[in-house]
Amino acid sequence: MILDRGICRIYRRESTTPAGGKPTYTPRLMHESYYGELAFETSPRRPTEAREETETATRVRILQNRQIKNQDVAELIPFDGNDAKPEYYRITRAWHGTDEDSGMEISDLTLGVDER
Repeated sequence: MILDRGICRIYRRESTTPAGGKPTYTPRLMHESYYGELAFETSPRRPTEAREETETATRVRILQNRQIKNQDVAELIPFDGNDAKPEYYRITRAWHGTDEDSGMEISDLTLGVDER
């Protein structure tokens, strides 16, 4: 797969809360890669009571980083011209493997809406 849709930056929220203070978080850049978009379904085929339902906004493929985990934040900057605005998503699932076409090590990320 060609990673040609834009740039993806992954941030981890680190606590900067003082003792006894209101929770505050600072984003720390932990990975940057080009990304490609993947196909996805917007609703489950067979929802069950035991499964946690998450809303998927998009799915992307990036160069592999096994440190990425759910609840990290993905910033997508599309190659759509000068007026393209970055979009922020919460990572709900990360799958690490190998691209079938090129053999490159990749990470497939399922992204949900980030409630900032």
